[in-house]
Amino acid sequence: MRAAQRFISTGSAVLVAIVGSGAVLLGTTVPAAASSPVPSSVPTLSSTAGPIIFGLGTHTVPERLATEAALGKKSGIVGSFANKTSSPTFWGSWARQVHDEGAVLQLYWDPTPGKANDPHSTLRAVLAGEHDAYIRSWARQVADVGYPVIIRLWAEMNGNWQPTSPGVNGNTAPEFVLAWRHVVNLARESGANNILWNWNPDKPFTGSTSLSSLWPGGSYVDWIGLDVYNSGSSTNGTWKSFSSMMGPAVSAIRAVAGNKPLMIPEIGCGTNGDKAGWLHDMYASLSSFGVKAVVYFDYDMRTIEKSSGSDWRFSSPSSAMAAAKVAVHKAPIVGAHDLSVGKIEQLMARRSSLTPVADYTGDGKTDTATWRPTDGTWNVPGETPVAWGLQGDIPVDGDYTGGGKSDLAI
Repeated sequence: MRAAQRFISTGSAVLVAIVGSGAVLLGTTVPAAASSPVPSSVPTLSSTAGPIIFGLGTHTVPERLATEAALGKKSGIVGSFANKTSSPTFWGSWARQVHDEGAVLQLYWDPTPGKANDPHSTLRAVLAGEHDAYIRSWARQVADVGYPVIIRLWAEMNGNWQPTSPGVNGNTAPEFVLAWRHVVNLARESGANNILWNWNPDKPFTGSTSLSSLWPGGSYVDWIGLDVYNSGSSTNGTWKSFSSMMGPAVSAIRAVAGNKPLMIPEIGCGTNGDKAGWLHDMYASLSSFGVKAVVYFDYDMRTIEKSSGSDWRFSSPSSAMAAAKVAVHKAPIVGAHDLSVGKIEQLMARRSSLTPVADYTGDGKTDTATWRPTDGTWNVPGETPVAWGLQGDIPVDGDYTGGGKSDLAI
C-alpha cells in the first residue's frame, strides 16, 4: 500500500505516515498493508512499478473539467495544440492555471503557421531563420513561467497529414532532423530549460517515414511518445487490440531512441467495437510496455472533421465511461491529487538525482539533498549516505518526527 503511505528514514527505524489518516506509526518494520487505511481516491502502487501519469486532451477547458468530474480523476497532464497562428504568444496564464490545478501542460507545437501548401509552413522556412524571432520570444515566455512544459514538436511527423512532415510541402527527413535541432537550440539559448522535448511519431504503419531517419539525437530529446488510435472504421482500418498495435510500435521506437522515457501523448478508441473492453485492456497493460504517462484524446472529432471524424470521448458510449472510471483508479495510474504537482513535475523531469528542497540538518538553511533512484541512496551534506527505498518511490520532504528538521522520506 505504498501509494497511501510516506516512508521516513529515522536512523535505525522506519516511520510510516499514513496519508489522509493523520496516524503516525513508528517501528523497525513496515506494517502489513492490511492494517493501513487507504483513501478511496488514492490508487495502490506496487513497490516495483513506478506510477503512470494520467492525462486528458479536450477541445475546451469546461469539457475537460466535465470529463474529470465524471471519472472522479484529475488530470496530471493537460494536453492541447498550438502553432504560430493560434499561439502567437505562449499561453503563460493558462500554463500557470494548469499548474495550480496540479498538472503539467503538454502542447503539440508547430512554430510555423501550420498551413497546407504554404511556403512559410515548411522545414526550409524554419532552417532559413524565418521563424527565429517568434521561436525565441515564445521560448522566453515559456521560461518565464518556470514550470515544466511538455512540447511535442511537430508530432506525428512520420505521417503525411502535417504540413511540416517529410514528403509534404517538399520537406525531407534530413531537414526535419536539422530543423528540430535548430528549434531546440534556439529555445535553450532563450533560457527555456523547463521545456521537456517530446519526440512523438505516430505508431509506425505501412508507408510511414522511417523513425531512424527522423531521430534528432538523444541530447535533443527528453521524452519519446507514440500516438495510438483504434477507430475500427472502414476508412481508418479494422478494429485492433491495444497490444497488437503497441507491441510493434514500442519495438520500433526503442530501436531508435533506446531507453528514453516513453509516454502516449494521444490515444483514442472509436465506437465500432467493444470500446469499454478496449479501454480496460489498454490501461491495464500500459506498464507491460514501459509507458510512464498517457494522455487520452477526449474529443468528438465528428464536430471538427465532420463526416470523417470519430467520437473518441470516454462518454461515448456510456459503457466506455463506466469502464474508464474503474480503469483510471487502478494502480499504477495516478493524476493530480493522487500526487502533488511537485512530484508529478519531478516524475516528468526524470532527473537522475531528485532534489527535495528542505532543511535536513536543522540549521535553518536549505540543504542540497539528493535521492538517486538508480541505487536508492540519499546524500545529505555533512551526513553519512543512507541507502534505502525502492525503484519507483518518490521523495517527499517534511518534518514528520517533530525533530525540527526535514526527514528523509518517500
